[in-house]
Amino acid sequence: MKFFLKTLTPLHIGNGEELSSLDYVLYQNKFYRISQQKFFIEFLNKNKINLDDYSKWIIETTQKINDLENERRRNRKNFGKDKNQQLSELRKNFNLLNFSKSIKKESEFINFLKTLNGISFEGTIKQQVRGFIKNRNNEPYIPGTSIKGSIRTALLYDYLSKNAKENVIKNILEKSLESIRNLRQNDIEKFKKDFAYKIELETFYCKYQKDKEEKDNDEKFDILKFLIVSDGKVISDNPLTLENIDLYLVKNDKNGSFADVQKQTPTVEAIKENTIIEFELDFNIDYLLSIKKNLNDKGYLEVKIGQNFEKQWIGIKEKVKNIFDLDIEKLNENNKEEYKKNAIESIIKKINNFSKKQIEWDQKWFNDITQKNSKSKFNNSHIEQGFNKVKVKENHLIHFGFGTGFTGITEFLYF
Repeated sequence: MKFFLKTLTPLHIGNGEELSSLDYVLYQNKFYRISQQKFFIEFLNKNKINLDDYSKWIIETTQKINDLENERRRNRKNFGKDKNQQLSELRKNFNLLNFSKSIKKESEFINFLKTLNGISFEGTIKQQVRGFIKNRNNEPYIPGTSIKGSIRTALLYDYLSKNAKENVIKNILEKSLESIRNLRQNDIEKFKKDFAYKIELETFYCKYQKDKEEKDNDEKFDILKFLIVSDGKVISDNPLTLENIDLYLVKNDKNGSFADVQKQTPTVEAIKENTIIEFELDFNIDYLLSIKKNLNDKGYLEVKIGQNFEKQWIGIKEKVKNIFDLDIEKLNENNKEEYKKNAIESIIKKINNFSKKQIEWDQKWFNDITQKNSKSKFNNSHIEQGFNKVKVKENHLIHFGFGTGFTGITEFLYF
């Protein structure tokens, strides 16, 4: 089933790259991303520029920057305004455009830039630029794993809120706490992950029994295997933009609470707001029906492996009912398409409900910090603009990408 997403705010999903100043140029309010290979072939070689001249310029400039940084570390108090300015200028000018100026090839370099696709950007790049994930054709796309991860979190929240037996969650917590009392800090971090993992197993994973031992940690028996999510194709033209991100940290001092902008936040490649993304969301009803047909009267599959029998998909009826609102007992060849449609509609409803819970919490946090805020460092209107874009009640909402926040990627709202 084909679905379309429209971005309500700029969206960033990183590819792990942090572009250095030699990987891009900002020229006439446009951001040009430049691969070193393309630079070598289409600028240096084409204009018969000696590679040694380029290497020498890099070495000399980085050495000057390193020398000044080391001097500042050794003697920060006496470093002086002039040297700070000198260091700032060196960093600012350490880019390919200034290299072309140093060898009197500026016009040739500008002609080279015109062969590239630039992104309009009128701001100042703060730090290294984080790249957006792209396919082999260098086109931005939305990984299906990002979409499915957000769906998984929403379904888990719905299960915990409506169907989870409190004693089951309590038992998981108590068993985990038994081992925490004498743990080191690193082990406590492992405990947190272990606790979250056990709740996920309880929610999504059917059990299986092998060699008379019952287990629940095999991904083959994760019921979200029935849910198929494709990568998202960006179908809007010129979708990329460049965004400076403001992150705010809540702090306290003798005057009260305030939110202060975090220093050294990144500049990122992002998908523009109002960009259309196409993806496929499907539910493998035929696979589920084939399992249903082979369940024994105790509700699981019994599979012969070698000389032994293995029990599989233990508890599948209950889990499918809890997560997809789907009754396996009534599923058959005649109604499978209707059941498939109902399962997808149920998933969308749960995604939307979870997104609205996030917005309610964020609005509460925003109201609270605004009332307590005792300093002028916090830009209320900036954040209000973001809230106003997503508070459209008739929208079906899903939240993912950089900045989703703790409430969007955990089950904090349940606990």
